[in-house]
Amino acid sequence: MASKQSRLSIRVKLTIALLICAVFTPIALVAYTSFLQEETLLEKQVLEIQYRLDTESQFVKSLLDTTSRDVVFLSQVPVVRMFSGTDYFATRKANETRMLDHFSKVSSTEVFVDFMKTYPLYLQLTYLDSKGIERLSINQQQGQIHLIGNELLEDQSHRSYFSHTMSLSEGEVYISDIELYSRHESNDSTAEPIIRLATQVYDKRGSLQGVLLINVSGQIMLNIVQKQMPMNGLIFLIDPEGYYLAHQNAKKRWSKLRGNRFSLQSDFPGLDELPALLSDGDFHHIAAEGNEVFVSPISTEFDKRRRWYIVRLIPSSLFVDSARSYHLVILLITIFGILFSLIIGYTFSRVWLLAPIKKLTDMTGEISKGRYTTMCHEHHQNDEIGELCTSFNQMSTALEQADQERKKHLDVLNKEIAERKKLESDLLLHRTFFEQSTDAMFIADDESRFTYVNPAFSEITGYASQEVIGNETGLLHSGKHDANFYKSIWRKIRKDGYWHGEIWERRKGKENFPALQTINTIRNETGETHYVSIFKDITRLKETENELWKLAHFDQLTNLANRKLLEVRINQAISEAYRNKRDGKGDKAGTENKRNGRALSAAIQCAI
Repeated sequence: MASKQSRLSIRVKLTIALLICAVFTPIALVAYTSFLQEETLLEKQVLEIQYRLDTESQFVKSLLDTTSRDVVFLSQVPVVRMFSGTDYFATRKANETRMLDHFSKVSSTEVFVDFMKTYPLYLQLTYLDSKGIERLSINQQQGQIHLIGNELLEDQSHRSYFSHTMSLSEGEVYISDIELYSRHESNDSTAEPIIRLATQVYDKRGSLQGVLLINVSGQIMLNIVQKQMPMNGLIFLIDPEGYYLAHQNAKKRWSKLRGNRFSLQSDFPGLDELPALLSDGDFHHIAAEGNEVFVSPISTEFDKRRRWYIVRLIPSSLFVDSARSYHLVILLITIFGILFSLIIGYTFSRVWLLAPIKKLTDMTGEISKGRYTTMCHEHHQNDEIGELCTSFNQMSTALEQADQERKKHLDVLNKEIAERKKLESDLLLHRTFFEQSTDAMFIADDESRFTYVNPAFSEITGYASQEVIGNETGLLHSGKHDANFYKSIWRKIRKDGYWHGEIWERRKGKENFPALQTINTIRNETGETHYVSIFKDITRLKETENELWKLAHFDQLTNLANRKLLEVRINQAISEAYRNKRDGKGDKAGTENKRNGRALSAAIQCAI
């Protein structure tokens, strides 16, 4: 019974542990998933609000960028350049309005009017000369376009926008803050918000002539605030300091411009640090005093210094309040479920698995030290641990047998290594012999092609190894021997396996030289045939032999042939004479030749 319980214990405990984990882990995961869904909903709402605010900001940015491109374009229109470069203004009082009627109104004015009709938000388009004097001005009110009379044109040189524009480079655009503007500054009731955009005007010669100005209606800013949004809350337009430019409350609109000083920080003290956050020009989401504040910047491509901000304020109670109410409960359930599952898993692994496995690990350590006789004594158990112990015992026995076989193979391998080292040593010795020998050596294959040459070969023949490897040995033939001579050499090699003798060879520079050469045949284990040739240059030896022969056959004083050479020559002549007679008395002729030759040689020498 105890054996049966031991066999079932691990499986039963494992099943119980898995069931507990299977119950509590899903609960924790469901709770955590709910938490993530709530967080996702929050993120989704933030992204939706950001998208709406960025869309409005992009609309304003697009309008300002388009106007900036328009004012640059107008400044480069040929009729405007011509208009700015004429001397009309210098003679204006004398000529009155004739040039204005015939040139300005017909050309530049028509271009300006066309632009004003195209863009209803353009309230005023004005050209000022380089001194800041208005020379041409067109207003647009309620869809009606009016050309300002000459008597109403003013000096704007004291305005900051004029001095700023004159300090720019060609093609740059000045963009002002939002201003309250009236043609007559004393009449505040007619003032309306505008944004000024101005650029420089050059004549066709490239000389600075003045400034082109467009006043854009700031009403577009108020329209953003008046639009309906999908959630309850408030929406404002503020400047970088936090002062209201547009607000649902008319009294707070354009507060800084009107001197009211209403700001977002004054209404919501928790946002005192807002101006510092706005300096980076990014979208921001801030939680402050029970409100969710979303801020989206408006900037322009032509003037990065000008920036305004759309602010959306929503009470936190309306902003997915349920998610934040249950966050703590969800987190507690998640933490409890995960901790409980970890405790069950740790208990099972520590008590029911790690302890028995530790014993088997100790056994493995003993086996790794070569103690194969170590056995697991728990193999009598009928559970999984017992089966594992039985397998370990079998493995230990098999490893012991394998170790014995390994030692046998190791002995054989050591012998082979020793033999290989000796063979490598012999090969090194033979190679050293080849490389350091003063005799020329080369090896050729069975087709008489060079496969190896030693340094002495290159020194004697003048051929580098790369020049001859792969070429036929006939490269060294001098031309002094006929084909029968070389055939006799190959017959000797095939018959006896070698040939030895003198032979004329040829160097790289076509110079022939005598050589004493030995050729041997070698065959490897596969039956391949190679030829090893060793030769030396015997030019010096031949020169010595010739010198000795000359000393033996010529008188050193007179350089004439001596008695010995004379005897040889006379004997040769007598032998030739006897051969011509063909009398068949060869032996007698030879004896007579020697006797008569010596006598004749003596007589001739005496006569000399």
